[in-house]
Amino acid sequence: METKLKPNYYRIAMFALILIIGILLIVKYTGKIGNTNEQNKTQNTEVKNTQQTKTEGRICSTEEPYQVSEEYQDKEPYGKKTCSQKPVNFTATPLPRTVGENNSIICRLNVTNIDEANADWSFGAYYNQPSGRIQLADQNKSVKAGESETYEWTFKVSFVNPEDNCVMYATRSPTTQKCYYAEPITYKVVNKIRTITKYKNTTKKC
Repeated sequence: METKLKPNYYRIAMFALILIIGILLIVKYTGKIGNTNEQNKTQNTEVKNTQQTKTEGRICSTEEPYQVSEEYQDKEPYGKKTCSQKPVNFTATPLPRTVGENNSIICRLNVTNIDEANADWSFGAYYNQPSGRIQLADQNKSVKAGESETYEWTFKVSFVNPEDNCVMYATRSPTTQKCYYAEPITYKVVNKIRTITKYKNTTKKC
């Protein structure tokens, strides 16, 4: 009896060995597939994270203005001032004359106030021609400091002669009180405060 059972044990053992080897191979192959899938998932996640970081994590550098107060030194004259009435500074520029309708001549004068005070100027004008002088009324205008005004006169003439001319002149020039230090002027150093704008580098998400 013992001699007949040996082949059965042998076949069973061989079958068990083949079965174990098959299971091991299946487990190994399944593990590789799982690892490959996990690696692919990890790589895809990393790519997405990298793209998201490039999109959302972009940093821009800009200059942001800010104001600060600082102390500085300046020179100021000191002593007793002398005050008196002085003419207001201005310029008067004749403009090219033009010919209007019905044998009229138009003369213009541009007056610029180059002083620090507003002022009024009065100007008169006449036109010379062979038959005599044509005189028109004075004009008065207020000119703001740093600005200009144009005075204009229209003369009716019998005929237009290129040699005839306009004459424009001031009939009243304004004055203003101006104060000054006597020469030589003495200066003193004083401390002052001023506000200046500076810039600082800042970073922020674009």
